[in-house]
Amino acid sequence: MKKRGFSLLEMLVSLFIFTIVSSMLIVKTNDFFKKMRFKADVFSVRNIIQKVRVRAILKYETLKIMFKDDKIDILSRKNNSWKKIKTYNFQDLRLKSNNAPVFYPYGTVSKLFTLYIISQNGIRKLTMNINGRINIY
Repeated sequence: MKKRGFSLLEMLVSLFIFTIVSSMLIVKTNDFFKKMRFKADVFSVRNIIQKVRVRAILKYETLKIMFKDDKIDILSRKNNSWKKIKTYNFQDLRLKSNNAPVFYPYGTVSKLFTLYIISQNGIRKLTMNINGRINIY
């Protein structure tokens, strides 16, 4: 018996099939990671809002959140004026809100808001009720 390897044609066909399958997998995993990044950004925004509420309660201060196009500004009320204390920037997100919520030391929130988080990978809506509970839709 004569030992024989694969022919050139068989190698090219198998290499072609492997290339097509791997390119499809790369596209799918890239989409998956973009969606997961967007989901992480949404939860990051939610955590920032909750962190501000907790800080208002623990440090007994009045705090306000201003949503701008790609950033969140945290302001503190001192001597009847608002002073910026922190800014969070987001690269791929656009934030659109109908109000700027104010968190009081008692745990309540005035100016309830609906926040739209917009990205190339989707749109999410965050709402907050008077008790400070945040819902993501």
